[in-house]
Amino acid sequence: APVTQPWLPSILDMPELEASFVFTDIEGSTRLWLESPDTALSILARHDELIESAFTSRGGEIRKNTGDGLLAVFRDPLRAINAVMTAQLALRQHASELGVASSVRMAIHTGTANERMGDLFGLDIHMCQRIMSLGRGGHVLLSESTARQVVERLPGTVKLIDIDKRRLKGLDEPQRIYRLAGPGLEGIASQDPPSAVWPGNLREDTSTFIGRDVELAELRQLIQEFRLLTIVGEGGIGKTRLATALAKQTVDRFVDGVWLLELERMSGRDALPLEASAALGLKPAASSSDFAAQLAKSELLLVLDGCERMLGPAAELAGDVMKHSARSQVIATSRHRLGMAGEVVFRAPPLNTPSTDEEAQLAMAYDAVALFAARAAEADPTFRLSESSVGEVVILCQMLDGVPLAVEVAAARISSMSTSEIIEVLRSAGHIAGLDTVLTWSYESLEPPERLAFTRVAVFQSPFDVEAAAAVTEVALALPVLASLVDKSLLRRTSGGRFRALGPVRDFAYRRLESEGGLLGARSRHARHFEAIAVKAATRHTGPGTDGWLGLLGEIGDDLNAAHKHAMEERNGTRAMRLAVGASPLWKQRGHALAGLKRLEEAIALGGADDLAGKAHMHAGDLAIDVGAFEDAVEHLNQALDAAERVGDARQRAWAMARLASIPHKQGRLRDATDRFEEARSAAQDAGDAHILAHVLASLALIYNDQGQAEQAMKIADEAIGSATASGDPYALADVLLTMGELELDHGDAGTARVRFREALELAERAGLGDVSAWALGYLGRAALISGDPREAVAFAKDATRAFERSGSALGRPWAMRHLAIGRWKLGDTAEALRVVSEAMHEALELVKPEALMLAEAKGWMLSAHHPFEAAKTLGATGALARSMRMVLPGWELGLREEALAETRSQLDEGRFRDGYRSGEALDLEDL
Repeated sequence: APVTQPWLPSILDMPELEASFVFTDIEGSTRLWLESPDTALSILARHDELIESAFTSRGGEIRKNTGDGLLAVFRDPLRAINAVMTAQLALRQHASELGVASSVRMAIHTGTANERMGDLFGLDIHMCQRIMSLGRGGHVLLSESTARQVVERLPGTVKLIDIDKRRLKGLDEPQRIYRLAGPGLEGIASQDPPSAVWPGNLREDTSTFIGRDVELAELRQLIQEFRLLTIVGEGGIGKTRLATALAKQTVDRFVDGVWLLELERMSGRDALPLEASAALGLKPAASSSDFAAQLAKSELLLVLDGCERMLGPAAELAGDVMKHSARSQVIATSRHRLGMAGEVVFRAPPLNTPSTDEEAQLAMAYDAVALFAARAAEADPTFRLSESSVGEVVILCQMLDGVPLAVEVAAARISSMSTSEIIEVLRSAGHIAGLDTVLTWSYESLEPPERLAFTRVAVFQSPFDVEAAAAVTEVALALPVLASLVDKSLLRRTSGGRFRALGPVRDFAYRRLESEGGLLGARSRHARHFEAIAVKAATRHTGPGTDGWLGLLGEIGDDLNAAHKHAMEERNGTRAMRLAVGASPLWKQRGHALAGLKRLEEAIALGGADDLAGKAHMHAGDLAIDVGAFEDAVEHLNQALDAAERVGDARQRAWAMARLASIPHKQGRLRDATDRFEEARSAAQDAGDAHILAHVLASLALIYNDQGQAEQAMKIADEAIGSATASGDPYALADVLLTMGELELDHGDAGTARVRFREALELAERAGLGDVSAWALGYLGRAALISGDPREAVAFAKDATRAFERSGSALGRPWAMRHLAIGRWKLGDTAEALRVVSEAMHEALELVKPEALMLAEAKGWMLSAHHPFEAAKTLGATGALARSMRMVLPGWELGLREEALAETRSQLDEGRFRDGYRSGEALDLEDL
């Protein structure tokens, strides 16, 4: 029986407790063990002492130590707030003593919990922990239930900052979250958690949205009645802004969020399904129907922007989404209708503009005038509409036909011209043709360096920085020139300090560049610039700062693809391979493995230097494993190994050997995999590469553990920690943390394992390591299962399954689905559990045989209660197959197997049981 702590009052022994719960957590606690292994225990003890003192002196009751944090209970939420503020102040005052352990995030949530075996359980406990996970070191976050109870009772020095709604893992509805501000909290972390209220990728507008109230009201009505809405109109009419404004106004109708696909950035007609699936974080889709099939159970809004660029593929994609996902909707923007059944078309009108002298008296009530005034004030803060100028502004808006982009471009000239001068220039053009007239006039009024920059930056596919612009445009003093183009509304500046052109403006500049004969030269300079970035990135795939490079590659991914396309058109194999090799970590970690493999193989086919070709084969083999193409992987990796031997590249030799060793492991040949990984271990040691050695040791530890050699596995894992720390690489360290956690979990130390998994998840999310994040979520689900919380396990397993799909890592998905199925079974939904097992088995048989075996084993458990003979056959098969693979079940799974065998025996006579079990021993995995 659990020991009752002396500070726990009797109320907590009741079955249900209503209280305010507080969770705390050290941000980055693994770093404490790595940086201060000798003093970590004493530092953590001091950390606990400070928090416990602050909490218990204010009526708090410590219920659990989670390894790097605490769970406390307060009867009064105001006392909880007082306690956390006191604790944060104490942690700040002892920061020099505590180091990393002073960076603590906390959360308060008021609700109910049930007590079981001395611990607290229930949805509100999990909600409090999930709220805490949103924060950063120094944050104190509150749920809405807590905020409601204290908002009228807070002292004047303490405030609640509403940071809007946030989605919490495992909960269907987003929750409103507040951040505590006041004495003891100033100067800690001021940045609020990311504002991801709903899933999706809509960005914040860089400028205010003016008017369009009538149009938006009509559009809101249409989107309620029709599932496919196409907003049509000429370039610059504001189709995109209307679509995104409508999406933001209706977002709360779509639990799976709003997703924007900008077709102008996509590399070609055939790429739409693949790039759409990558944008939504789905498995790579080769066709529109494959993409749409993954949305079958989703309820989302898909915004297809710029469909005129690939009208047929866009129409096919929209149609398939309508067919496969009954609760999803599509908004398209195009210069032409899609021509689909069920499509409703809304033609975007110009902005309303005064047409008579009487209407001009109320000019600011008209959207065109209001937009001109707003943008003119941005260009010249002294600009004001006056009685003398309002008439000229009305004339300008009439001349520009109320086309929003034309109005914005004209308004930007207010900094250097009066309204009357702008009118005169437009009249001198001899005709009025809306946007093209304004853009032509603006272009012709530019200085020569501005003209060069304006047209040449049209080759960029995504927002670009000053260095890239200077390389492509060859314009001196690029920053002042770009700033001038921003002032004239020909470019826009993003929140990250980069530059971009709106679609119609970019189209105009691109046509100018092509007609003036400068397109080929600009594309060549563009390809050279991004080739240079790719070469630098290729040397920084591992080690400290890797996450920064992944972030950069993510920002320029579209331009890397465009540069690769140009290199292929010029049949420049060396450039194509350099670009592909440099971008490989982006493809691996951000869910583009299939597309990356294709580009690498295209480049390899053109040929190049032996050492470069070897690297391309190496990355191609790595990505081929990730998508389950093992035969292709072996061919590429052997080519990489041969090249490494020829050029004397010891590091690549070790890397290729390690990846080749992983294939027999996935095929269930554990003895062969062990021998190969031992060879790779020696090769990595000879190469002196701590990063590769860490990964090899982590894999080797797991293989030994699978074969029942726990002591040897833990010894190797300890070596792996040392190598990962020496490498300074977040990927290696996260991989080893997961390995250590798995070993600890399998041998009964769930608490320590959870700490490892959370640290790995934090590392992965900080560094943008998509596949590692997926594994960490899955392991947290496994830990919840073993700890007896199937509901939390299901939530984590769902998150992991989606994360594996987003990362493009096909190998991990069946593993996560196994834990999802077991969780469903534990919750009593055996039919759904068997369905998930069946789906996962189909994938695992092609990808990773040991996982197929474990799924079949779980199927046997699930059948035992109601289909005992089938269960006996299945368990007989898995027992024999495990022996042939030399695979030993972990302790928890072994316990479930014994329970299932006992259940099966209880329902069958011994002869019938033996018949079933022995018949199963003759079966293969494919028979199950």
